[in-house]
Amino acid sequence: MGLRSCQIQQNWSGKAWVNRARQAPLSLEPGKALTVTLPPPLTLYKMAHELGNPLDGVMRYVSLALRKLAEGNSMETQRHLVDAQFGLQRMAEILRGAALNQTAAPGDTAEIDYLIEQAIHSTAHLAQQNGVNVVVEHQGILYLRAGSNLHQVLCNLIKNAVEAMPHGGNLTIRTEHQAHTAVIRVCDTGPGIAAADLPRIFEPFFSTKAAGTGTGLGLAVCKEIIERLGGSISAANRPEGGCEFVIRLPLKVSSAS
Repeated sequence: MGLRSCQIQQNWSGKAWVNRARQAPLSLEPGKALTVTLPPPLTLYKMAHELGNPLDGVMRYVSLALRKLAEGNSMETQRHLVDAQFGLQRMAEILRGAALNQTAAPGDTAEIDYLIEQAIHSTAHLAQQNGVNVVVEHQGILYLRAGSNLHQVLCNLIKNAVEAMPHGGNLTIRTEHQAHTAVIRVCDTGPGIAAADLPRIFEPFFSTKAAGTGTGLGLAVCKEIIERLGGSISAANRPEGGCEFVIRLPLKVSSAS
């Protein structure tokens, strides 16, 4: 079986990778060939980052399950394994979305409050560890036209906010209904973002974290997902202190409580 590998040309221009993949046939047997195109490095970096949050949760819940199993607590063992299973399902969804190059099938809907609840649950161990109090304030029941990947965005925003408050604080997630738009506000009581950094925080590889503690891809991934869903995301410092991220997304159906 003769093989010829894919050739990737890579150039570095500022902060962005420029990639041109040459498709090379892999001869499996006479008369048959398979063409493979490798994804650009930036796509791989983003996928690795997207998988990181649920993978952290899975590892934590499996560790807790083993501890409870050793203690003979079958109910808690089962509960933690169910949490780990949810994390694995999220990873499968991310990989499926990448393979199909889409975030949701046409006509899919997602309840915002449910996605927020799941994101808080997925990051609960981080909030507890840093002593951060999480509060949700919602306005009715809001549905997106599509957007299970909003869970991933919310996990990133919650994780960033919690890490910005290592000595405790408050994190508030508010939902609002404006015309045909759902508005989600994620507000923290941390130190905020330097004014000079605000215009760049959604750029790939730009990070305000200490060297070695962040990839600089989290917010870039969030922006990409939200824009695929037909929405927008912005950030600003709050007058009373802390930071506020605002997500705007088209609604499918809404009902006021």
